[in-house]
Amino acid sequence: MGWKVVEINTDEFFKLYLNNLLLDRKTEKILINIKDIDTLIIHNSRASISLKLLNRLTSENVNVIIFNESYEPQSVIFPYNGHYNSFKNFNNQLNWTQIYKFNCWKDIIKQKIFNQFHLLKNEKLISLKNEKLLFSYIKNIKPFDITNREGHASKIYWNSLMGMNFIRDQKCITSPIINAMLNYGYAILRSLVIRSIVKKGLDPRISFFHKSWTNFFSLASDLMEPFRPLVDKIVLKNKNTNLFSYKIKDELINIINTKILYEGKMHYLNRVVDMFIDSIVRQEKWQELKLWE
Repeated sequence: MGWKVVEINTDEFFKLYLNNLLLDRKTEKILINIKDIDTLIIHNSRASISLKLLNRLTSENVNVIIFNESYEPQSVIFPYNGHYNSFKNFNNQLNWTQIYKFNCWKDIIKQKIFNQFHLLKNEKLISLKNEKLLFSYIKNIKPFDITNREGHASKIYWNSLMGMNFIRDQKCITSPIINAMLNYGYAILRSLVIRSIVKKGLDPRISFFHKSWTNFFSLASDLMEPFRPLVDKIVLKNKNTNLFSYKIKDELINIINTKILYEGKMHYLNRVVDMFIDSIVRQEKWQELKLWE
C-alpha cells in the first residue's frame, strides 16, 4: 500500500508510463511511482486521464476521488474485483445475524460518542454537566440505538464544538463554509472506508444500520462513524475562516497520514481502517478505536 497523496488541481494530462503516473505539463514532466500512491485526488474538471492509468491505479488499490466544479466530491473509483476470497466473505456478510448487527452498531455509536467526548475534552470545550450526559448516553445505548442516544449526543457535541447557532447541514445552506469543510473531509474519509470494504470482499450496500435506495455505500456510512472526529478537529481549528482555501483542503486530505493507537500499536489511518474492517470480515468482537486518550 502506498503512502503519498497526489492532488491534481491544475490543467494537466496524466497517463501511465511503465508503472508510473506521468504528469505531462507544458513546462515539465513529473513521474510518480504508482506503488507509492495511496490516494489520487482530482480537483480540476479539465484534467485528462488515460484509461490505462485508471486501470493500473485500481489494480494497485489506489484510492481515486474526483471532485466537481464546486469542489464537492463527485465520484470514487474502486476496483470491481476485490478480495481473493470475495464470494466467501460476501456470503458470510449475507448471513450476518441480527444480534451481530445489533452489537456492532451499538459499539460503533459508543465509540463515536467516546471520540467526540475526547475531542471536546482535549479542546476544553465541555462542561461537567455535558460530560456526565455523554457518558450516560454511552452507558445506556440500546441495540440499534433505538432510543437515539447518538442524536442526543450529537446535539451536545455540535453545540459545544461549533456554537449554539450551528446546524449540521449537508447542503451547506446554513454555516456554508464550516459545512463545506466537513463534507469535504468526510468524503475523503468515506472513500478510504469504501476502498477497504471492496478490497476485503464485502458488499458496500449491505450494512448494519444505514439503509437507503440511493446510497450504494451504506456499509461505509456505518463504519466511518468513529473516525469522523478526525475531520471535526481540523474544521474546528479553521471554523472562523472566510475562505475554504487550498491550505485547509490539504489539511483535510492529510488526515490520511494521521497515526492512531489501535490494538496496542500506532498505525496510519489507512492501515487502521483495513484492520478495523478485517475484524468485521472475521465477525469478531468489536475492537476499541480510540482516536485520542
